[in-house]
Amino acid sequence: MKKRIFININSGAIEEAMLIRNETDLDDFKGQYGITGDIKKKY
Repeated sequence: MKKRIFININSGAIEEAMLIRNETDLDDFKGQYGITGDIKKKY
């Protein structure tokens, strides 16, 4: 299971989070926010 989050680049605060269990969850997440490309991983 993975987690996708949006981080405010000015404050560093987490704005949104969603657990990603499979490709369908990832596609839903990307669709909600209009993301068409790859999502950059940050550890």
